[in-house]
Amino acid sequence: MSMSSELCACHATAVGSVRHAGKGRERELATGVYPGELQLSVNLTAAPQRIFRIEETITGVAAGEVALHYPQWVPGEHAPSGPIEGVTGLEIRAGRRKLVWRRDPIDLFTLVVEVPKGATQLNLKFQFLSPGPGGSFGAAVSATPNYAVLAWNQVLFYPTGYRADAIPCCAAVTLPDGWQAATALEADAAAGAERRFKPVMLQHLVDSPLLTGRYFRRVQLDGDRTAPVHLNVVADAPRHLEWKDEQIAGHRRLIEEVRALFQSRHYRRYEFLLTLSDHTMHFGLEHQQSSDDRLDAEFFTDDQRFMTAAGLMPHELVHSWNGKFRCPAPTATPNYNVPMGGALMWVYEGLTTYWGDVLTARCRLWTPEQYRDVLAADAAAMASRPGGSWRPLQDTCDMAPRLYESPTAWANQRRATDFYPEGALLWLAVDARLRTLSADSRTLDDFCRKFHGMDDGATGVRPFEFEDVVAALEATVADDWAMWLRSWLDATALLRDPLSGLRAAGWKLAFRDTPSDYFKHRHAQRKLLNLNYSAGFVVNTKDGTLVDVQWQSPAFDAGLVPGMKLVAVDGEAFSEDALSAAIAASAKGVRTVDLLVENVACYGHHALRVKGGLRYPYLERDESVPDRLTQILEPLASLPKKKAKPGKAARKAAAAKS
Repeated sequence: MSMSSELCACHATAVGSVRHAGKGRERELATGVYPGELQLSVNLTAAPQRIFRIEETITGVAAGEVALHYPQWVPGEHAPSGPIEGVTGLEIRAGRRKLVWRRDPIDLFTLVVEVPKGATQLNLKFQFLSPGPGGSFGAAVSATPNYAVLAWNQVLFYPTGYRADAIPCCAAVTLPDGWQAATALEADAAAGAERRFKPVMLQHLVDSPLLTGRYFRRVQLDGDRTAPVHLNVVADAPRHLEWKDEQIAGHRRLIEEVRALFQSRHYRRYEFLLTLSDHTMHFGLEHQQSSDDRLDAEFFTDDQRFMTAAGLMPHELVHSWNGKFRCPAPTATPNYNVPMGGALMWVYEGLTTYWGDVLTARCRLWTPEQYRDVLAADAAAMASRPGGSWRPLQDTCDMAPRLYESPTAWANQRRATDFYPEGALLWLAVDARLRTLSADSRTLDDFCRKFHGMDDGATGVRPFEFEDVVAALEATVADDWAMWLRSWLDATALLRDPLSGLRAAGWKLAFRDTPSDYFKHRHAQRKLLNLNYSAGFVVNTKDGTLVDVQWQSPAFDAGLVPGMKLVAVDGEAFSEDALSAAIAASAKGVRTVDLLVENVACYGHHALRVKGGLRYPYLERDESVPDRLTQILEPLASLPKKKAKPGKAARKAAAAKS
């Protein structure tokens, strides 16, 4: 299938090249369009066995040595996480001739093959073994007997030396019998179980995953015919597709709120691709015109699970503007084998976390109180990060490719991907500061319309640097934003104050002896008991394993270590109730709790000294400061108004008339 001349022309650029030193060989990235195309056919009929069968033709090759990349750096995962170990059975041919290929001994994501004289295309045939249990993000389970998620970056090779937005692609997929599918790609033709899509560039293809399943449901969330938004859902059983009207109404208000915020759009249509299953990791992966969202099987049918996870899809939708359209320059690499930088993750993920949560409240998927409970949990976690004494927020961004896979043990001391929660606290502080400096005439909403609202209707990527963020803030309200931001990003020890924005918004962090519904159910769903603020540890309630121990906490002083197992509490077999009761008994003074612990097949007693009883975070109003947080959560689009009761005079008039 040939590439349309119109599509090629719109991506063609002036001659020239950008040099890139690869790991194993020096390459040039041409700025023109690749002279051939990728023709990709993926057969998913064996998806229930987690086997995807691929046939790929790469045209436009020339005789001599040709290098092919397998995508290594996966957009949205911020890491070199391409699952190349899933590629098996690879054969490369030129016509009928089977070619010998060799992996680059340094760059393991690059294959080298010698193309014979006269050949102009390569034919690849291989399988991709979709991951089994235990992986994360793209390496998580993506296929079961009832559904499959196809990430195109996992099932292709592409020619080196070109930008991803300059390699034409034609793609097709064959579905299992009776399955339905959804993707942001535009359909070209359909015949039986085969779906063919209109030609796009490689960047667009990789940014448009496909969701397919035996049990499938779809609904439009707005009335826009030119750029509609759809919710597509697959599940392991039909009963998990039964949503409530008010749940869909909340997501419809979400579309109204996000458009009112940005006053622009950067998609031709948007597809939520939602998988409801207990057999995969639960996460969201952003794309400009869709999102790969995976949640509990009972997301719609269990009110508590819906409440705790309601913020996921708003977060991924915000990424269409922040992270995909406006993308940090270090992250907006020319192709998938140039390393990504994480320096601006506090914008990419931090600002998205801030707006995702705010929009969840503005559209009333969360009540304002539920939003505050979420914010309290994040604020407490960031305020109690001992790792902040040595590692600044900026370093968590720079280390993002490693921190995504860092262990949970001692996470509070090493720090993890804190640019999500602390990044959101940073942007709350920015919002409060804008409102304070402008006497409430300017807000972060205004900043986002300047920063993300450019080129309404356009897709693609508009990269930015730190200086562009500063310039947009200064255009909103004049201030020394560069110094202010750097003082937060680089702060450690006593200079670090992640709660300053919360206080400026009129609220403060406090603790009480009962958890909020969000805190309780979020941890219960993960089978965790979080006693970080009472005794300094988190424990798995199913088997007593210590998931983490707070650095320099009572648990730390008692010699507890992540990975230990609690066997008994004050002589009673370990249980959530026994442990909670023992800690609660310290409400009136210091108490020593005797813990019998298993540590690598050795048993011993540890004396845990606690006081103050059970402590769980919540937010308390500071009446000395204007309540800016409540202002921030006010909807921009109109909510359905309750019908007003008639006044006394109206009731009298109606009675007299009757």
